Amino acid sequence: MPPFEPLPTERAALIARIKQVSFTPTRLRRGYDERAVDDFLDAVIASLAASSVVFTPTQIRERELPQVGFKGGYDIEEVDDFRALIAEAVQLLH
Repeated sequence: MPPFEPLPTERAALIARIKQVSFTPTRLRRGYDERAVDDFLDAVIASLAASSVVFTPTQIRERELPQVGFKGGYDIEEVDDFRALIAEAVQLLH
């Protein structure tokens, strides 16, 4: 997958972009647990929608997410790259 574009720094546009993201599924290699990633992104969206900052940029980047083996998951590098972009956008919201 090509690199992600920078994320918007306006709250509503950032929420919309996070809702639209999709990651490459992994098969026969390690990946992040899909449900854990989805739940984490939902929590980030909820905190942004409530105009509160529950997650700092550091917490977004460094949040530990469970990995799965052969059952399939999300590409680790893609998820980490997207989390870094979210963290940058959240930093600019302050």
